[in-house]
Amino acid sequence: MTVNPIIRIGGRIHSVPFGDDGETEDQATVESEATWIHGKGPVNELADAFDLIDYGLTEDEYHGMYAGSNGTKCYEELVRKSREEFRKITEELYENKLSASSLTLYPSVLGYIQNRLDQVVGTLPDNDRDGGKDICRTLMKVEEYNHGAALEDVSVFIPDNIIPGNNISLTGGYYALIPRLAHTVTDKTIHIHTKVINIGYTIHLCESENGTIMYTASHVIVTNSLGVLKKISPDTF
Repeated sequence: MTVNPIIRIGGRIHSVPFGDDGETEDQATVESEATWIHGKGPVNELADAFDLIDYGLTEDEYHGMYAGSNGTKCYEELVRKSREEFRKITEELYENKLSASSLTLYPSVLGYIQNRLDQVVGTLPDNDRDGGKDICRTLMKVEEYNHGAALEDVSVFIPDNIIPGNNISLTGGYYALIPRLAHTVTDKTIHIHTKVINIGYTIHLCESENGTIMYTASHVIVTNSLGVLKKISPDTF
């Protein structure tokens, strides 16, 4: 039996359609809560079995609308130029085109990129420099995501190894897995919209809000920060 405090199954998995409100290819899916699929694994295999995986992602990861720190949209020509120059810098890194002096002066990816970006931004008209810096800061965040680490911790001495395989997405988002997994589950197995007020870890009991229902549990899974739970519900502990 699973007791879920929210009104839908799926715990922290929540995919929200975004963009065009019609059934068009322009509509995207935003994962507003947890995501739990990465690379090959049981969840990935389930998604593949349900024919939910789209292997055809070829979009430019730098593509998007860019806004400056003042909240205004950066104009397209500045975005194009900034992306173009930033791509040249990353190609220098990934294709090992750095000179020996650059390796000595800038041992981290962050140091090298910042130095090269300062040169690029210096060639922009005065009115474009702040916007150019904002765009490049965003592009650096993309690189941090790709490396899985702060760029100051990534060494220029170690060549990047790109993991084989294309980027993928799930049709309908991660939540599309939930109904397919739950279609054989009976109503008695999952209790939704049931607020839990107390968990007795020693006797494995779960007490509902009005105190009239006690569930015996073999496992208790909390999908939230314990610090947050202790703050908002100290009696639970």
